[in-house]
Amino acid sequence: MQTKNLTVMFTDIKGFTDKSSNKTRDELMILLDLHDKIVRPIFGKFGGKVIKTIGDAFLVIFESPTDAVLCGMQIQKSLRDYDESNPEERLEVRVAINSGEVTIKDKDVFGEAVNIAARIEGIAEENEIYFTEAVYLAMNKQEVPSAEVGYRRLKGIPNEIKVYKVVNEKSLSKNNRHAKSGTNTASNKQVGMLWRNYLIMGAIFIAAPIILHQPRFLAPLFYIYMAYALFVIAKKIGTQHAWLAWIPIVNVFYTVFISKMPKLWILFLLIPLVNIVVGIMIWMEIAGMRNLNRKVGLLMLVPILNFFIPGYIAMSDN
Repeated sequence: MQTKNLTVMFTDIKGFTDKSSNKTRDELMILLDLHDKIVRPIFGKFGGKVIKTIGDAFLVIFESPTDAVLCGMQIQKSLRDYDESNPEERLEVRVAINSGEVTIKDKDVFGEAVNIAARIEGIAEENEIYFTEAVYLAMNKQEVPSAEVGYRRLKGIPNEIKVYKVVNEKSLSKNNRHAKSGTNTASNKQVGMLWRNYLIMGAIFIAAPIILHQPRFLAPLFYIYMAYALFVIAKKIGTQHAWLAWIPIVNVFYTVFISKMPKLWILFLLIPLVNIVVGIMIWMEIAGMRNLNRKVGLLMLVPILNFFIPGYIAMSDN
């Protein structure tokens, strides 16, 4: 038994269960062989050692956190190249990386660093590379374009973990085009101003019925304001199906998906009194995802002020 500080990587195919249910055993083996053929050689190029495979998943260790992230970037690039030429059989992989102390025994690795990497894989999106603050602090930041995802509460992990992701080439090229084009930059600023203006106008419309003693207009205006704020938050965070923010009642449960909380929390929202506590925790998590102080979510408990908190979270671009 040996203890070392290593960087741990998990990869798996997003939606593999759905893919496997629609294929024969031979077709499934062909898919896994193809995945293995594309991905496995890349590990070796960056000094990665494959500890084990579990179906569509790899557990790999690296001496260098920078090499681990660069390896993940090369994997995603190779798979993007494959997907462009094979749109009908796309291979979309998620990658999760963490650094820390691990125990090596019987050609396997154990420890909290491994557990955290596994949990990060569970929240990573397809075609993305998520990594922890431990990796971010140790890696060469000049070689890895990255962005903060925010703090995440992971099952079985006592403390919240700060998560980052690699900014992919498409995002970089898009940002570079915007930086080089004054017109595009101005256009982006205009869009941002429109979002702010709409949210501010919504706040005014909410206040107006109260001031003018026309409470019958309060409910529909409040709903439109809240739905739009939720829609903007979903879009900015990158949550799928942002249009659900406009559907009454459904949008309340949609906050669980935006906050990345376990789906079980939807049931908690149905329990009186418990739903208040859960709702606050959800909004605290959403505030954290928007790089705001998580205590902002607590303001949802304050009457009248809580009308404006979703708008503030939506338009704050920290």
